[in-house]
Order: sequence, then C-alpha cells, then structure tokens
Amino acid sequence: MGGRNDVSGAVLCTGPSSVHLGCELTDLTGLESAEVSCRVFPDHETCVRVKGSLNGRVVVVLQGTHPPQDRHLQQLYQLVEVAASQGAARIVCLVPYLAYSRQDHRSNAGEPLSGVIVLRTLAMLGADTVVTIDIHNPKMLDGAPLSVVNLFAHDLMAERLRRDGLVNPVLVSPDEGGRSRVEAISGLLGWPLIVCQKQKDETGFTWYGQQSAPLDVEGRDVAVLDDLCSSGSTLTPLVRYLKEHHANCIYYAVTHFFADGSKLESTLGVPITILGTNTIPSPWGRLSVAPLLAQWLRDSGIVAWSSP
Repeated sequence: MGGRNDVSGAVLCTGPSSVHLGCELTDLTGLESAEVSCRVFPDHETCVRVKGSLNGRVVVVLQGTHPPQDRHLQQLYQLVEVAASQGAARIVCLVPYLAYSRQDHRSNAGEPLSGVIVLRTLAMLGADTVVTIDIHNPKMLDGAPLSVVNLFAHDLMAERLRRDGLVNPVLVSPDEGGRSRVEAISGLLGWPLIVCQKQKDETGFTWYGQQSAPLDVEGRDVAVLDDLCSSGSTLTPLVRYLKEHHANCIYYAVTHFFADGSKLESTLGVPITILGTNTIPSPWGRLSVAPLLAQWLRDSGIVAWSSP
C-alpha cells in the first residue's frame, strides 16, 4: 500500500453519524477537515465520498455506530476503504459508540462474536487504530487484530456531578459489572459508593432487593452511574428500589443513552436528571466527549498541543 509511511499531516473525515461532534473537534484541535458527502440510493444503499486526496496523510475518521448501527457501520467501512485506497499514511477511527460491542461472547452454540467481526473488518480494510469510549466489556479487546483504545468518561461525569451540587451525595452502580466505573468516579469526587445486586431471571426480567450491605440512601441525592441505556429495563426497577428506600433526587450519568428520555421519565413516575454524553446525539446528551477525543489526539501526537 504505497505512501503509508509518508506522513504529511492529519486530516479529519467526519462521517454522517457524527457531524455533531466534528465541528467541535476541529475547533478544539485545529485539525483540517475534509469535505465528506453521502448519498442514499432509492434501494437505501449508502455511499460516502471524500473530496480531495488523502495520500500520505494521517486520516482521522470520526463516525459513531449508534442506531441505525448497520448503516453507520457501512459508512465507517467505506470511509476507511477510501482512505486506504488513496494511500493514507495512517488511519485512526474515532468511534464514540462501537456497535455490537455487547455481543462480546457466544451466549449459545452457533452464535457469532459480532463485536470481533467489526474489529476484524476494520483491520482488513486498513484501519490502524480504533478509539472508542466506555466499551461494554473491555475483555472483548483481548487479541484484537488492530490497536484499540478504550477511553473513559469518568472525568466528564465527575466534573458535572460536582458542579450540580448534590446534597449528601452517594454514587450507585446498578450491578457488580459497573464496580470499576463507580470506584473511579468515587475516587475523583471523594463520595461514598454502593454497588447494587441486580437480579435477573431467564426471561430477562430485572429486579432489586436483598442487598448484602445496607442501602444507605435515605434523604440523600443519588447518582446512578452506567455505561449504556437502551430501554431502561435496568434503570426502572433500580430507581423504584432507591425510592422505596427514600432516596432524594436521582441523577443518571450514562455514557451511551439510546432511550427516549421523556418516555423513560414518564414510566418511572418520579423526577430524574439524565446526564448522557453526546456519543449518541440526543436531547439528553448534555456532556460532550469532544474534549476527551481531542485530548487523546494530542496525547498520541496526531495534533499539536499548541493547536487552538
């Protein structure tokens, strides 16, 4: 692949799914932004186009793969293929939400490792590095066929929660799987934490109860910390459980928020403050991950620290 070692500067190719982040990222880093367009044909196939040459450039592809996942993945693959075919020196994919990362193991015989398929495809097309945020299970990255960087939104969440001035606050993880997240943010804020014990039956029905340690939330503002929310099937019983134990205000700090916040609040029947990030564009994406991505681009040497 000619020209892959001839680096002559970095250029940002922002895909259709992440336009909301592209402008902010260029403002933060000073990265040159390539002109990217997208056509959708009558049969609903999609085709991206990058104007100008990428030969010898470090190409930073910004494309989230949130719903509709398959379309956004196809656009990501196309952007990588275009960069590789033009002789990019290096291809770095910023994928704030990485689709299929919840399919990180074979639950039943005959099922695929769908998350691994995404990484293998990107590597095959010529991507060198994938940067994502709060992947569901970091163990999925073991043995990945290319470099994968998993960033965390801990600092963003801690800063916002500190600024909101919670009263006698406590941090809550919905389950044992979120322990490292709640411990990290507890370390930043100095607030106490509780790891709840989630119960789930074979149908997927979820409930809470029978904590091994006391649930000390009475009269306290509670911040529930989570990596993603697609329907609220975990959050709904957890909020009701916390309210049964007389929690005061409830905040929900979540990295990837897919759900309809208004519908979720109506279902809960109690006020809740949703603090999602904008890995997925929505009215509840109040915390921008652009500074997090810009920091990584600087730390990796792709953009200079002196950039605006």
